[in-house]
Amino acid sequence: MALLRRRPDRIRGVAGSLTGKRLLVADSATPAAAGVVEVAAEAGGDVVAASADHVAIDLLLRRLANSPGSVAGAVAGTAWTVTDLGDWRQPPDAVVISPSQWLLGDGDEAGPLTPPRAVQLAESAAGFMRDSGRLGAVLFIATVSSAREDAAGSSYLRAEAQRLARLFSPNGIRINTVAVGHVATNRRGNPVPSRSAPLGHVSTHPVEVGKAAWFLINDDLSAGFTGAELTLDRGASLLRPDW
Repeated sequence: MALLRRRPDRIRGVAGSLTGKRLLVADSATPAAAGVVEVAAEAGGDVVAASADHVAIDLLLRRLANSPGSVAGAVAGTAWTVTDLGDWRQPPDAVVISPSQWLLGDGDEAGPLTPPRAVQLAESAAGFMRDSGRLGAVLFIATVSSAREDAAGSSYLRAEAQRLARLFSPNGIRINTVAVGHVATNRRGNPVPSRSAPLGHVSTHPVEVGKAAWFLINDDLSAGFTGAELTLDRGASLLRPDW
């Protein structure tokens, strides 16, 4: 019963840990990425929240207007590259990428962040960091599920994360993945309690995703991590190995 009373939406222990750090988070219209923006802003980071959905950006900026860090919005146009998503004289210290659509095809030039566009954004960010002689971190947010129709896109993304980690590790650029289960999408983002779930809930709160991302982009905590994958599904895969 105690598990059901936990508050995964609380943000603790992050204050000031990203002060002076610049971050790009895309696609901020997804609940997972919105959780990353919230935690990064609470940690004092300067965050650019990018999305093709300008309404989602406006709502996120209003909600986080009083955060310790700064949050700005960037509307994606015809390309998902770092230079198209902000005025970066120097590359961001970290880039977090959460696809809003899992189809492998891109369709029109302008549109949602698909896995191929996510890889394009990651490669442009890591290349920008390398060419500027700066260290940095790139983080993909993938999905755990192997039974859903987005499995092919997620598998592609995870394979590309490994490739990019090998490619850019000589430059000190870390590329990792957080594989999440079902992220809560209701109005308050509250996970649905379940007595059968290993950790008391059947879905992950967006802030939990944000805290996992915070760990993997924070050099003080995860400097030795690259090519790694952190699974965040509240134990669902323990009940269903094929999840």
